Amino acid sequence: MKDYIEIGDKVRIWFSDGESMPNCEVLYIPCAEGDSWRIKDKDGDLHYIQRFEMMSLLTLGYNKSEKEIKKLQEYNSKLADEVLRLGGKINGE
Repeated sequence: MKDYIEIGDKVRIWFSDGESMPNCEVLYIPCAEGDSWRIKDKDGDLHYIQRFEMMSLLTLGYNKSEKEIKKLQEYNSKLADEVLRLGGKINGE
């Protein structure tokens, strides 16, 4: 088993109140402070999540090809670069 979570992986997210979101797909991994995880739940609903207690890897994202994952990672990196270029600051810092 790998020791990190990637785009396309299935995860379970635990919150401080003991509730959890099982079997979610990771669509985006935050690149900067104030950024949110983008998660699709088992019903296909999209969620932006900033605060959680724990995230557990359930299964690897085999439903996406390596090419698709690389494309998403490049897009995320370009998006983070653009945010920094436009403002250079996130959350007033």
